[in-house]
Amino acid sequence: MHPHIRNYFTLRPDYLGITIRLGALAAIFTLLGFLGRYHWFCDLFSHFRLQYAVVSILIAIALWMMRRPVLALLASAVMLTNIITVAPHLTGRSPVPNHDSHKALLINVNTNLGSPTKVIELIKQEQPDIVVLEETDYGWLDQLQPLKALYPHHLLKPRSDNFGLTVYSRWPLISEHVRYIGLGGIPSLLVTVETPDGPLDVIATHPVPPSGPSMSEDRDSQLYDLADHVNPEANTLLLGDLNTTPWNYHFRRLCQRANLVDSASAFRLQATWPTQLPILWIPLDHCLHSPNVQIHSHRTGPSVDSDHYPLIVNFSLASTAGE
Repeated sequence: MHPHIRNYFTLRPDYLGITIRLGALAAIFTLLGFLGRYHWFCDLFSHFRLQYAVVSILIAIALWMMRRPVLALLASAVMLTNIITVAPHLTGRSPVPNHDSHKALLINVNTNLGSPTKVIELIKQEQPDIVVLEETDYGWLDQLQPLKALYPHHLLKPRSDNFGLTVYSRWPLISEHVRYIGLGGIPSLLVTVETPDGPLDVIATHPVPPSGPSMSEDRDSQLYDLADHVNPEANTLLLGDLNTTPWNYHFRRLCQRANLVDSASAFRLQATWPTQLPILWIPLDHCLHSPNVQIHSHRTGPSVDSDHYPLIVNFSLASTAGE
């Protein structure tokens, strides 16, 4: 056999080179994620910290086996950087039992994918006191008519795009407003609910996904301006698919400006999107609350055929939190 032909068939993949390139990409993506406050494109890399951590530790192990200790240590540093960033969401306490607690349910139903039948079944099974549904258009509201018998108090804002919103409540609504917050012209629903323990402000919101410079600006402006609609003296729940993760700069800024707490921060990380692709799972759906609201449990629900999992939160107000 000709030598050139023999060499062609005996070639082996450059495993070391491939491993180093993957490690370099993980390091670059990790760095770009910290620059999200300065540029929309960098911001896109801020959400997949756990994925970078997993890839980096696998690369570190591979490099140790290839006897490249310096490179393995660098990969381990990238892993630790990402783990430290998401650490508050990796450990959490167990749910706190409270028989007097209330329940809120959030679902981004996905206008085109979700199953109204499964949504109704889940609501009947969980029996939440407050329900926030996102991406509800006029067709969805027609199919959700049975909920009106269970929730006589509601504020509905359907749209023909993916940004319709609905709020259903077992309790009377003291006030109800539709607000267009930020630059995107996307509605948010602001209601005050008369719970058995006193008034509760509920904000339902759904910023646009940051899929380009203009839409990123719209999302960021909505997250920024939401703080101006939070009453610092009130019991508050802010529920929504915020199209960002808890370790994103714009998310953290919203919490700081509004003095709201991420309900997931006391519990282990629970991803809500995308249901069809577990390798990319990240938490996009959130419940933020004022400090005088106590969260007893924070969990995801079963699939309703949407690309988002439902979010279910048990909570109590200050008057009953210690009981």
